[in-house]
Amino acid sequence: MISYIIRRLLLIIPTFFGTTFLVFWILNIAPDGPFDQEIKKLKAANMQSGETSGGGMDDKPPGEIDEVVLKKLKREYGLDKSILHRYLIWLGVAKKEVKYVEDKKLNEPYAHLIENTGEIDKASGTEISLKQYIFPALIDGEIVVYESSPGVDADLEGYERYDQIDFETIGFIKKIRIFEPYLFTIKNIGTEKNPILLQKYILPAVVDKNGNPAAEGELVVKESIECTNIYHKDYKTIPPSIEELFSQDESFWKDSKWIASRTKKDPSIVNIILNDKSELVKSKEFNAVWEKSTWQAKRNSDITNFETWLKQNEDEYTDKVAARKDHENIRKNSNFKIDSNLIFKNSNASKTFYSKAKDLSFDNWLKYKDKNIYIRAIYLNKEKAEKDFRDLVEISYNAREGILTGYLGESNQGEDVSGLIWDRIHISAFFGITGFILSYLVCIPLGIMKALRHGSKFDISSSFFVFIGYSIPNYAFGVLVIWIFATSNVFAEPLLPSKGWRPLNWEELSIWGKMFEQLRHALLPTLCYMLGSFATLTVLMKNSLMENMSQDYVRTAFAKGLTEKTVIFKHAVRNSLIPLATGIGGLIGIFLAGSYLIEKVFGIDGIGMLGFKAIQDRDFGIFLGFLVIGTIVRLLGNLISDICYAVIDPRIRFK
Repeated sequence: MISYIIRRLLLIIPTFFGTTFLVFWILNIAPDGPFDQEIKKLKAANMQSGETSGGGMDDKPPGEIDEVVLKKLKREYGLDKSILHRYLIWLGVAKKEVKYVEDKKLNEPYAHLIENTGEIDKASGTEISLKQYIFPALIDGEIVVYESSPGVDADLEGYERYDQIDFETIGFIKKIRIFEPYLFTIKNIGTEKNPILLQKYILPAVVDKNGNPAAEGELVVKESIECTNIYHKDYKTIPPSIEELFSQDESFWKDSKWIASRTKKDPSIVNIILNDKSELVKSKEFNAVWEKSTWQAKRNSDITNFETWLKQNEDEYTDKVAARKDHENIRKNSNFKIDSNLIFKNSNASKTFYSKAKDLSFDNWLKYKDKNIYIRAIYLNKEKAEKDFRDLVEISYNAREGILTGYLGESNQGEDVSGLIWDRIHISAFFGITGFILSYLVCIPLGIMKALRHGSKFDISSSFFVFIGYSIPNYAFGVLVIWIFATSNVFAEPLLPSKGWRPLNWEELSIWGKMFEQLRHALLPTLCYMLGSFATLTVLMKNSLMENMSQDYVRTAFAKGLTEKTVIFKHAVRNSLIPLATGIGGLIGIFLAGSYLIEKVFGIDGIGMLGFKAIQDRDFGIFLGFLVIGTIVRLLGNLISDICYAVIDPRIRFK
């Protein structure tokens, strides 16, 4: 017996994988799934606005979706991978891309939102968020991702502040005004009691072609020689004032390895970055704050091409100042011509450029495009875009989240399927198990009585009611009993509630009140659960007992002088239970899975109702969660049926 159970349990594994893969494959090739529904929504929204989603350079008719947006959607729904790969991700064998963030600058940290705490900051009135910094660093030619400890953005008991991190430890200085020196501390060369700080000034500046300070020109970074904050025999003391700092000779300043990048909001403000992190990551100060992360980073150039990326970000690199100036000059002066280095492909394009400037407003003119010309492209700063593109990375967090790790996935609304099912399983299990037990407790004695009194008035009349019940669907029977017992159509007042799992005032009731109200709410749904198997079990028990009563071993038992009661209940009934035992596994699966229609009729928010809504909404996440539970329950149910079969029938031995 034990070896048989082990073999059956091992057989469950390939059966489970085969069943789930087949259903997973069908769901993924079936039309009008979640991805198709999202595409329909986007097309409908674009048709309504008369625009193309994405706003790229290519001409597309209204309602069409831009290729960039379509690519992102496919990635979000996992359609950029094969069905087999998606199935392995769903199982938890292959890693799943849980989160990803695009267009982050290399060697610059960014704040990643982990979750909202639900607490409100009294000072600002906003919700306090739990965040951490993610930092993709270039070290010895390879990108390594570091992360800080999680923290909050306001004072909250039990949490640290994430926004008080010293970014100097990673070679990143935020928001420095051009031509304003920044005092950077390299390290302490003294002791803890008597610190001596080794420091230097870092100065972002704009210089002309000759290297002299200028209002417009190349953005560079200069740095001073290394100094100390107090006297030290080996170093010069840091200048105490700005005036004295700028009075130093040329030998005091040198070209820096730090680079500066302008901020989007204010071009006079820059972030200063040290690209070479190889020495910084070895310091105690760095390792006290940062640790290697499980996030991974790839350069944008390894994922997509420059032109595709530029379509998404062209607005940022369009010189609107120059474009607006040209637009105004064309409208004021019919003889005005733009810079000669901008050459059009043909004369039609040139005519279109000037004529549309006179006919259209600036915003519409800048967006104008046809087969000859796309005006915005003329003012794109591709050099700056290419430079930024080389320094951009995509950061992603991959993890094994699947069935084998206990994760059933998410619904269309982003809710955890395991939680949705767990919150409802006790409701459906209550009705299912109660109906299962009551069905056997009623049907077995009734079947025995019908067999022993075959052909009597009791047998005929009970068969009449049994088959009427069998012919009525359980959900239709639910509507009928609600009409009779839960309305005033038959009785003066409703005797039982018409819907709900429990009364609204459940928490206010006493223990006896809860038991009474639970029985009142459960009575009608339980009757409907019993109805489906009632006739089958009763007739099966009756026919099985009648067949056994005609067997030779029964006649032999009577011939030996055994009493009728002993022969029937000790010999005949036991063998008659064998057909009923074979169906136990299937019934267990049905009851635990809940009944969609019964729960719908009685307004019970159980597993059945959850599955009903999942089918309506085409929520494949919930559907696949049901598939896993249903498959396991039915496979184990079949094993239970075999075990019950062997317990009841002593002739059965699994060898």
